[in-house]
Amino acid sequence: MRDQENPRPSDEAGELEEKVAELRRAVVSHAVVDQAVGVVVAYCGLAPDAARDVLDDISRDSGTELRSVSERLVRWPHEGRLPDDLRRPLEAALDRRRGDTP
Repeated sequence: MRDQENPRPSDEAGELEEKVAELRRAVVSHAVVDQAVGVVVAYCGLAPDAARDVLDDISRDSGTELRSVSERLVRWPHEGRLPDDLRRPLEAALDRRRGDTP
């Protein structure tokens, strides 16, 4: 019988598979966030660090996960229109970055 220090190989394999799946999800999430940073840079004329801050602001202010905000922003150039529920937080975040509002 194996103890906690010596787990069964099948237990280790299951844990490793879960870690691999988690890492894959993280890579996809980071990729879409990076793409959204590029959209904000291109459409709003910000530096990449400032664009990432804008994404964080939108996520926080809208109560929406960063990945979801990013996925929607990445669709913006293809759809031609940014939905109002995302446009308003984006404009507010941009105004704050530009010093237009507190």
